[in-house]
Amino acid sequence: MNQEPQANFKDYPLQLLKPSYDSPLTDILFELEHLRRVKLAVTTPEHIFKQIKRIFQKQESLGSARIEGNRTTVSDYLQMDQNSNALLASQKE
Repeated sequence: MNQEPQANFKDYPLQLLKPSYDSPLTDILFELEHLRRVKLAVTTPEHIFKQIKRIFQKQESLGSARIEGNRTTVSDYLQMDQNSNALLASQKE
């Protein structure tokens, strides 16, 4: 009979943190919690923001590409991206 090995489970008692409220770390935590709720107001038009975002995403993709292990070259990637943008534009019409 083929038996699977059983995992050994060790129970660890969990404890809640009791922060010291006079600690500088506590001040930072409260400030971070406040910043989570802050709504940012932007002055950049949405279409320009999206274009800039796409540019940075393309730069990140090119920067992190491992071209040596892949047969896709930078020019192939840019050509493929340009073709997909043209296809999207034609579908909007």
